[in-house]
Amino acid sequence: LGGECLEFDILNSREQDAAYSTRWDQLLHQVRTLIRDGRLAGGIEGPPCNTFSGVRGMCSGPPPLRGASGPYRYGFKDLPPDLKEQVRIGTLLAMRAIELATILYEAGLPFVIENPAPRDGSPSFFGLDETLALRSRPGMTYIEGPQCMCGASSHKGTGWLT
Repeated sequence: LGGECLEFDILNSREQDAAYSTRWDQLLHQVRTLIRDGRLAGGIEGPPCNTFSGVRGMCSGPPPLRGASGPYRYGFKDLPPDLKEQVRIGTLLAMRAIELATILYEAGLPFVIENPAPRDGSPSFFGLDETLALRSRPGMTYIEGPQCMCGASSHKGTGWLT
């Protein structure tokens, strides 16, 4: 197709880790340069959902790290240091996804942010103030649908903000 793709994934390497401030600044510079040069077509984002998961605390699984409403959406206060760090990184990457989406939105470029769909009584990326503010902008659309339905024994609701 003749295009190029910028890939960033914290699991791949430090060079792709958007949680690393220097790398994030480089990414934003690169994105703005590509926008200025008319070489960026859009963006697809999927910030980590592990700290927002509504299944945490179920079936002897890992404990919940966030609440569904109020300030607890940004993490419970009484977490041990290792879990506080998980929440910090999860929140940081959620905010950076919103920041990048806002840059694309303001440049008139398409984007989509994917994350698990909200569940009653559970935390959600889509319930953060910053996500709700982006969602309220003119032309924004939020869609929910099933993902992983091919032979899956359960429904995995997924949300897309675009």
